[in-house]
Amino acid sequence: MLRRIIVTQGDTEPASVEQQRLLANSAPSGYDMRNLFQVNVEEGRHLWAMVYLLHSYFGRDGRDEAEDLLARRSGHADS
Repeated sequence: MLRRIIVTQGDTEPASVEQQRLLANSAPSGYDMRNLFQVNVEEGRHLWAMVYLLHSYFGRDGRDEAEDLLARRSGHADS
């Protein structure tokens, strides 16, 4: 159950970045844009933290889940 929670949390991080990526085009100031990018950096850091936990503590199944998380957000149009 804990592995499933970690995978779900890891999967929501890049989804948040994807939803916010076009907001930079309408940011009212450079300060606001910087804050938006800082949020996106933190989302990415959280994804990597979830990948680390899966690799470190959940054996082969965790590593497979972590690789799937990273592949889903690889930039490929079908991902």
